[in-house]
Amino acid sequence: MVFIIPILLIVFILAAVMWRKSRYGPITSFWDAVRNPHKMPDLAEYHKMVDESARALSGSKEEIAGLVDFFVFEAKSSWDAGSERKIIAKLGEETYPRALEILRDESLFEKLVAVVEGKYTGDEAPLSRLTEIFDGDAPPPPEAALLLSRFLRHESDEIRKRAALIIGSVGAVQSLPDLALALKDEDEYVKSYALMGILRAINGGRIDPSHRSEFYALVAGMWPEDTCFNVCEIIPKILLRLDRERAVQRLLQPDLFTAKFEPVWRILEVLAEESVEIPREKLLALIAEAGVEPIEYPLNNVMEGALSHLGRHRMPEDLALLERLVDHPDEKVCRGAIDGLYAYHRFFERIRESDEVIRAQGWDALTAAEKHLVAVKELNLEIDNGGFAQYYFNHYGDRWKDALDGLAAMGATKRHRIMLSTLEAFGPKQVSQDHDTRRAQLAKIARKKEYLFDEHDNLWYKTKVEPLDRLIFRYNLAHTQGRDKSGPPESGAADEII
Repeated sequence: MVFIIPILLIVFILAAVMWRKSRYGPITSFWDAVRNPHKMPDLAEYHKMVDESARALSGSKEEIAGLVDFFVFEAKSSWDAGSERKIIAKLGEETYPRALEILRDESLFEKLVAVVEGKYTGDEAPLSRLTEIFDGDAPPPPEAALLLSRFLRHESDEIRKRAALIIGSVGAVQSLPDLALALKDEDEYVKSYALMGILRAINGGRIDPSHRSEFYALVAGMWPEDTCFNVCEIIPKILLRLDRERAVQRLLQPDLFTAKFEPVWRILEVLAEESVEIPREKLLALIAEAGVEPIEYPLNNVMEGALSHLGRHRMPEDLALLERLVDHPDEKVCRGAIDGLYAYHRFFERIRESDEVIRAQGWDALTAAEKHLVAVKELNLEIDNGGFAQYYFNHYGDRWKDALDGLAAMGATKRHRIMLSTLEAFGPKQVSQDHDTRRAQLAKIARKKEYLFDEHDNLWYKTKVEPLDRLIFRYNLAHTQGRDKSGPPESGAADEII
């Protein structure tokens, strides 16, 4: 039976909804926010409201049950019930009893699986929101895996993937047959969600050590047959974290560690993340196999990963290859050679981290070169993610002068001109380095012309003759003065790296 929402709960739900409406108002897109920055929410105030609501409800089973019912059955989508979702997350395990009651109630099955298309969330069913309750910081209850198993046979991909995620997250050996079913699903997202769940169970220490080999066998059995894109990033992570020694041996076997096996670049990525050293002879063989011109996707990914690993061996015989491929026209091949050279020269072992300097001493403690490097990287990251408008709208834009100077110093003349042109769009008044003032400046011109930087964004993306990775690399190596971790750099150290 669905609970009637108590009066106290109504007060908190109304407060959350009214807060969202008053703050967000008409903001439904990035450009709404650009035009109306004053309507952006005060996140500190919002989080305070969530914390206070959760504290007030804590310990009241009836009111928590009412909140769960509202979130699962009454909300149009998880987007519309964002505040309620955050309050539920704060309450954690206190919301589990009612959620489990709903799953046990056979009369609610059809209501739970009624899929509707959300405005911002895509397909969503009440079950989708219910599984979100179990997808927080607190471990999901083991009973949830048993109760959700029947949903793995539902016709909706959305239903199956949500169930698979929680079943995997529980990490119970009793769920292995259900996980085996999910990992053979026709939809790759169902499989990837099951794998994500298993990875969470591993990271949370929820898989009994005596059953790790059974989970290993289940996941290892997916390769080499299953090469779905969304699956292959997770498989090697799971294997390595379940049984590192056994996994390394398996991942380097000839049927997987070959350019003919398309996801081999995923293996290279994960082995790098997990600090696994790959034998040099295997890397050279893989590079010879993948490096036949023209190098195209996915072989460019293979070359990127293999070259990066190769540099870690620091063999003089490999230096000429790495230096030659820094100038390769493919950005990923170039990036792999750069990473390999950084590793070969132990660059980051002796050069300090700019982020650490900023945290400890502030921006002004950086050298001029460090400011250029950090600001240009931030600029490029923001443009790749959302264009120049996002850059000037966000805090990274506070450092636009250093980014502009950095582009010039690195020799990125075309990109420098593109950025200058964006600054001209603000008019004769100089673009402010103060975040709020610059947002107001941006809002003024955005109200007259939406998508005002589209042309500049496209020019930036098409400027292939100035690959920033290569320019940053050259500039980095040439400007090490004052950046040594252990004090002033040794005489000739920069020349030695170059």
